Amino acid sequence: MHRPTAPGFHDPVAPGHSSPQAFELRRVLPGYWFDSLAGRESRLDFCLNATLALSFYYAALWATTITAPALEDALTIKAGLLGIWWVVISLQPLVLHGTRRLHDLGQAGLWSLMLLVPGANLLLTVVLAMQPGESSDTEHDEQGSTSGAVLVLKPLLILATWVGFFYVFRQ
Repeated sequence: MHRPTAPGFHDPVAPGHSSPQAFELRRVLPGYWFDSLAGRESRLDFCLNATLALSFYYAALWATTITAPALEDALTIKAGLLGIWWVVISLQPLVLHGTRRLHDLGQAGLWSLMLLVPGANLLLTVVLAMQPGESSDTEHDEQGSTSGAVLVLKPLLILATWVGFFYVFRQ
């Protein structure tokens, strides 16, 4: 059966046309988004992503500290729950990138939970940044390839985070 269409009208369901593809952010900026535990991540990607995530984390932490009310006013259950939620959400990208970097090293991704332990997180971050990845294929064979645009965008975002922070909170 033929579906009637107006002249010049593109019918994506008509015979001979492929079905519309879903928009994927990962295709637009590969290696940028913090949305997946799958795949692998190179040293350069890990360093840039960890620096970007920690820049947002510390800028928000310092902004919160600068604008916080007096200590006796700030100690409420609501403020405590909000603080715990903020720490968990802001450290999520670091754990996701740590997991993908561990996959590149041929290790289990569960080791990335050490990034949540004070003291151990510094040691693991240094190890992940310094250790060369495996060149052989592992079960996590989706090697993330970073485009040139992302390599330029990430340092610019890091710089913009700190310039914006110091601009907003200057005396």
